[in-house]
Amino acid sequence: MNTARMHLQHILQALTLLCTVLLVGCNNVAVQDATTTPKSEAKPTRIVTTMAWEKIALPISDTQLSDYVTSPIEPQTIYACMKAHATGAEQMTLWRTRDAGQHWSQLHLSAATGAGCSLSIAPDQPQRIALLIKHDPTSQQPANAGSLYMSIDGGTSWHNINSSSALANEQIEDCSVTITAHHIYLWYSYGGGQGSLQHSLLERSDDNGHSWSHSDTAFGANSLFFMPQIGHDETLTTIVRHVAGANTTSSQLWISHDGGRSWQQQNDLPPQVMTYLQQSHSSSAPLYALAHEQLPSNLYRLQLWQSTSGQQWSTIPALPVTGTNAEQSGLLQALAITNNGQLLAFGVDPNSGIPARTSTQRPTTTFWLWAWNPGTAHWQVLSTPLQYTADEGCGLCWNGQFAGSAQQNSYLYAYHWGDQKHLFRFHLPEL
Repeated sequence: MNTARMHLQHILQALTLLCTVLLVGCNNVAVQDATTTPKSEAKPTRIVTTMAWEKIALPISDTQLSDYVTSPIEPQTIYACMKAHATGAEQMTLWRTRDAGQHWSQLHLSAATGAGCSLSIAPDQPQRIALLIKHDPTSQQPANAGSLYMSIDGGTSWHNINSSSALANEQIEDCSVTITAHHIYLWYSYGGGQGSLQHSLLERSDDNGHSWSHSDTAFGANSLFFMPQIGHDETLTTIVRHVAGANTTSSQLWISHDGGRSWQQQNDLPPQVMTYLQQSHSSSAPLYALAHEQLPSNLYRLQLWQSTSGQQWSTIPALPVTGTNAEQSGLLQALAITNNGQLLAFGVDPNSGIPARTSTQRPTTTFWLWAWNPGTAHWQVLSTPLQYTADEGCGLCWNGQFAGSAQQNSYLYAYHWGDQKHLFRFHLPEL
């Protein structure tokens, strides 16, 4: 099992525990009084396009894609971290293509051995790239994030930088890196073993890894959260829950406008929301919060909320197709957010709607791309689905990324955690 998939399973196990404790928070599908529900049209707008999904050729065969990142200004440029085998610590290799997979070049790394990797590129300075080669959590290696590398010239040259050892006495389950124009962030998930609950930790470096400081002290002890989302002007947002035995708190949105030095707590989120948040780098895009994303995707139970301020939240209606209702939205998974704030997601076939009988054992063979327009409050569906067979009996099955340039060449990239040998992309029309 690859480390990224292990990370999802560990986090989702923790969220499942929270569901057990907070039955009202996870099973009540009513909306808080403070929220509103935008009305959606009875039928979706169909976007007819001649574009087809493309399969990106990966650099070498018999390897797995551990992580990838696309350039925010050059959609054809992709960085891919490849692993030789699915389990255990193996040699990791880093590759770059400038023509969407037609040609790849290997980027030199020293002693790049691990169980997985995490890649990040600075939205405002894409020449700044960070790569974290993760240690195998089952190994006896020192308890730190792993081997951390940084490039300041778009990947041409790399140097190894110091990673923190803040959790020397803890079992690190997973970690990831995020880089911006001015900071590097390391996020850890630790604990979660027998008799202990899972917690999170966030550290920040302001000097390219020479020193590290805690960036999550405002959250308090026993906090559980994902890596913060990076918004406009490097604004950080994350959802935090606190777990201490049988006592839990509701999900709370926290925002930082100074790189994580200080945080401001916002209003409580709707009770169904756990810790998963999506945000665009655009200043005009809303925040999106998810609920039931830890359930098998092919149960179509995913619920979405949006907010422009982080204070008031409104529910996003179910897909306007046959069989959807307050509990089954028709959505498989939220994937990415476009530059103008539209949410891209996989969902059911607009022609047939939700199957009469849903099953977590039945593979999904057709993935329809839907787009939620927050300005007009309605769903659109693209006429060309992705024809691909995958097991959707998982939560957060896909890794999706939006890449757009000033020339309006916008793409959606996606790959499935259960496969990791196929990377797809779709040239998006004007939405």
